[in-house]
Amino acid sequence: SDSSKLSYRTQRGDIEISKIYKLPSSGSLTDYTVRISNRGEVARQVNPSFGIADQILPEKGGIYANITETWADIDGDIEHYPAEKLDSKPRSHDGSVSWFGLGERYFLLGLEAELPPPGEVVLRPSTVGENRYAVELRTVGVTLEPGETRVYKFKLWTGPRSLDAFQEAELRM
Repeated sequence: SDSSKLSYRTQRGDIEISKIYKLPSSGSLTDYTVRISNRGEVARQVNPSFGIADQILPEKGGIYANITETWADIDGDIEHYPAEKLDSKPRSHDGSVSWFGLGERYFLLGLEAELPPPGEVVLRPSTVGENRYAVELRTVGVTLEPGETRVYKFKLWTGPRSLDAFQEAELRM
């Protein structure tokens, strides 16, 4: 009923996963919330992961620019890999992940965690085709008691790769 929100929900056994995007009235910043709920009657172990992947395949003769870089801030250190370094070997890093993203020369698609979860970030080629890349945050496993819900909040940036724009949006990117 709220036209400024886009929601998706799925259920896998007793585990319900909801994704809610609060769309901006202007600008490049979207609030993104993931809720993982145990709808069953026994405790369940879950291993939440969150990711960004370049899934767009260009049309022949189109102007789509390939994603050429992956980024992640782990424990305050920026990990940056151009695509050619990931083609030879996926990279992974453990720690507290503040933000991660995919980009090219002018634009960035990134997720910034409200509360950086501990885990592992994996920067790798995507599974949809050549010259496509993904960044995945694999958090530590958690046990959900019956009726329990875990909430993960992010800021989703889909815009220019600009320090001024990040600062204006109060992002750590």
